[in-house]
Amino acid sequence: VPQRDVSEALVRALATFGPTVHLDRDRVDAQLGSSGIASITREDPRNDDLVLWLNEQEASDAIVCYEADPQLTPWTKRCLRQADLVLVVAANLLLGRSYADYAAGTAALQALLGPVIVALAVPLYLHGAPMRARAARILGLCLLTGVVTAGCVAALVATLAPAEPLLLGSLLPKAATTPIALELSASLGGLPALAAITVMLTGVVGAMAGPGLLARIGVTDEAAVGFALGVSAHAVGTARAFEISPRCGAWSALGMGLTGTLLALLLPLLA
Repeated sequence: VPQRDVSEALVRALATFGPTVHLDRDRVDAQLGSSGIASITREDPRNDDLVLWLNEQEASDAIVCYEADPQLTPWTKRCLRQADLVLVVAANLLLGRSYADYAAGTAALQALLGPVIVALAVPLYLHGAPMRARAARILGLCLLTGVVTAGCVAALVATLAPAEPLLLGSLLPKAATTPIALELSASLGGLPALAAITVMLTGVVGAMAGPGLLARIGVTDEAAVGFALGVSAHAVGTARAFEISPRCGAWSALGMGLTGTLLALLLPLLA
């Protein structure tokens, strides 16, 4: 997905919260009527004027979205200095490599994704008997509650930005694993690249905060913890669950699989 498409989609979403300006190297050059001024270093005599102009943009607009270059250029360094929050969409180009290089270098890992998913059936088989005994109680309550809650949170966020349906289409699939979320986002009119970011953030935050949060509210049963991680934090949460115990990981794998299946069946009805 082109970097510009991701940046413009993000700007459209942010604009619903207040006046937003999108600045990249070419836009700054055009606004100031001086070709190359955005790429000057701090040692350049025009640096003070450029910094003053950028600060004026930040003072006059609620949000300023700086789009850096794919490489670590003077403009990219300036964006990092000016920004309060940095969103790294892809670091590959900063290393001077093309997407083709990245795809070739990760082909073996991509090929292993299928067997890894299939391998999740092994812990399900090993823990099948006790899982079946508790299936009705845990699956019915946790799965439906988790999926509905995730959908409601996404809808609430999108409600705060009613002018941007693209945001809703990108947020709704966030509880699914990345391959499912990308397809669902496209069918809902969202931006798959933005959906991938929300899926990643959901998984990382859920895996980091989930076990501790569950422990604080008194949820210590490995089956409940694992299933909650799988439903809310998908693959990253499942990896975290396996660090707790194989039994916890088995329940997480089940939650992840069922959540993805349920979302794949229900969300297209909204399209």
